[in-house]
Amino acid sequence: DNYGNLIEYRNPMAHKVDDAESAESEDLNEGELRPYVTKYEYDTTWGLLKQKTMLQDDGTKITYEYEPTEYGNMIQKETIFVDETPIRVTEYGYNGYCRVVSKKVTESGETVCTGYEYMKANDSNKYPITETLYKNAPVEETPTEDATDVEAVSEGGGDSSGISKETTIDALTGNVDSTSDYNGNVTRYEYDAAQEGKPIH
Repeated sequence: DNYGNLIEYRNPMAHKVDDAESAESEDLNEGELRPYVTKYEYDTTWGLLKQKTMLQDDGTKITYEYEPTEYGNMIQKETIFVDETPIRVTEYGYNGYCRVVSKKVTESGETVCTGYEYMKANDSNKYPITETLYKNAPVEETPTEDATDVEAVSEGGGDSSGISKETTIDALTGNVDSTSDYNGNVTRYEYDAAQEGKPIH
């Protein structure tokens, strides 16, 4: 468009249009290849991606709808439709520093929530980010006294105990110092002069 945003992409790799009715409705000739088509729409105020629509090779239409936050620079809700049926809804919560502190995904009648807690850097300039999964229990953002960190706590029914994993970031370089998975396995990383990292156990 006039702002340099991509508004349509066509991929020529797709199957042939086999019937005349489909060909006419899509302005194609019978036997012609139906392209994968992806169309983009943007918010007129902020210029953020508002909707992405993809036509698959079997004619299925998948639509992603995005709702920005009141500040306009972050997505607070993403809805995925297959044809006209919503199949997955993802909602995000942020703290005052524009960090994601909660994510709620609803799909096939099941809700999985993720809470993120950001801690201050320690004496080695490393700060941990804790990611906790709660099944069928929504998360709520609760600012701490410092107001720079946010604790994600579960409320309501479902499994409120959650399982956690942690990522530790080097505050000076932004590199990942270590990660732990949901089973408690820890992987540490070291970096060369070009800041290329490799895992060490």
